[in-house]
Amino acid sequence: MDIVQFWSRMDMSGGRDACWEWRGSTGKNGYGNLNFRGRVVNAHRLAFQQVNGALAEGLFVLHRCDNRRCCNPRHLYAGTHAQNMCDMVERDRAYRGGGPPRPGTKNPMAKLNEAIVAELRARYEAGGVTIKELAKEVGIHHGTMGQCIRGETWRHVA
Repeated sequence: MDIVQFWSRMDMSGGRDACWEWRGSTGKNGYGNLNFRGRVVNAHRLAFQQVNGALAEGLFVLHRCDNRRCCNPRHLYAGTHAQNMCDMVERDRAYRGGGPPRPGTKNPMAKLNEAIVAELRARYEAGGVTIKELAKEVGIHHGTMGQCIRGETWRHVA
């Protein structure tokens, strides 16, 4: 794919300030990807580099909009892995509970929320159900469920 084809696979219909969604393939992680000059690359990273030049070693291309398919260079910025992890926590996209400020209940992969955690803890406290049974019921690993029940994660839930 050449650079003209690359930009033609973007939905820019919302205008210059909207998300420009990649209409091509995505990886399991939801980020757009393509074969460019013999290598598989992330679409948002290529878009950023086409506008801003090469990235310094160790930097990532981060999204201001939290839209993994977005390739609008106005929504992208260079940052470190640590900055990306801080953004994830601040924007409530974290995959695990317990970290500041709260667990990632807005994350589309989240299987727990405050109400479910409270219910699971109450059921476990009442007896008659094991951590493994609860974990299987909600589709998480029993180790993760144990951390939840013991309050090692989701600390803010009474």
